[in-house]
Amino acid sequence: MRETALAAVADFPKTLELVKDQLRHHDPIGIMASFAAYNLLTFVGSRDGSKKKPLKDVLQHHAELLQAINPAGPVGPGSGAAGDHADSLR
Repeated sequence: MRETALAAVADFPKTLELVKDQLRHHDPIGIMASFAAYNLLTFVGSRDGSKKKPLKDVLQHHAELLQAINPAGPVGPGSGAAGDHADSLR
């Protein structure tokens, strides 16, 4: 298990650059929205009340990390980004 952890740590810079490159060359706000909307959902079973996630290993902090490296910067009211523009469309 230690070797696996060390390999993951060694691969992290390469993986981080891959994610940053995708965000730079595609729609970073759309990627964030899609990632958060799908991966942070929890489905509740109607019969037994059980909860299931589409991807059980994706957690809120993953979305927060993606937001932190997003080249579009913060989004929301007062940020000067898409949030302000969306408010002006109402």
